Amino acid sequence: MLRKDDIGRPGMELVKPLPGTLTDPLYPSVDPENVGESGFQLISRTWLWEALQDYFARKGNVFVASDLFWYWERGNPSASVSPDVMVVKNVGTHTRKSFRQWEENARPCVVFEIASEKTWREDVGEKRAQYEQLAVPEYFLFDPEGEYWHPFLQGYRFRRGKYTAIPRAKDGSLESKELGLRLSAEGVMIRLRDARSGRRVLTREEVARQSNVRARRAQRSAKSLEAEVARLRKQLEKRPPGSSET
Repeated sequence: MLRKDDIGRPGMELVKPLPGTLTDPLYPSVDPENVGESGFQLISRTWLWEALQDYFARKGNVFVASDLFWYWERGNPSASVSPDVMVVKNVGTHTRKSFRQWEENARPCVVFEIASEKTWREDVGEKRAQYEQLAVPEYFLFDPEGEYWHPFLQGYRFRRGKYTAIPRAKDGSLESKELGLRLSAEGVMIRLRDARSGRRVLTREEVARQSNVRARRAQRSAKSLEAEVARLRKQLEKRPPGSSET
């Protein structure tokens, strides 16, 4: 792994570290004042992050981050925010210590904030205004506990210098044009569906559950086949020598 001290050493001149991988004390990767979050927020955020990562895995140039500091102004560490989930197009998918916009030459195209008792007012107030000022193309908010906002899932699209509410479909879902997905509230999670096919994007837990179901079915089929083979063998053993089936 490349260390910061390695840069400039003989033989290392052509090695360029990936954006966001070097530690810089001016741009911390951890918030020392951060406090715990509710289980609902953690589950919702994790499922969303994993589903988006898996959905965009084949594209190879879409970075999906969760609770990662985004710095947008070089030399000003206070110009930062750590979205619950953010998606950035046309950048590497490698793990970063923080997302520094001037290194990436890119900014998030979609940001998600998940409500908690501590953050819900900020999510619809200060953060919404900040993302609007930064011209983030789409901003989504979700209340997994159903206690702070109604409707529980809200979306905004940046148009003509300000956010406007994303219109809802008849089923209550919202379309993310940036992601090519439809979003809907489903229990404590944001359900993702491919906007073209309507196919659900499964969570990793759902994928694992389906794999287990298929494995059990295959095991039952194998046992049934073994039982049928054993039955036929017994029939053959009972037949008199030299007899043939008519």
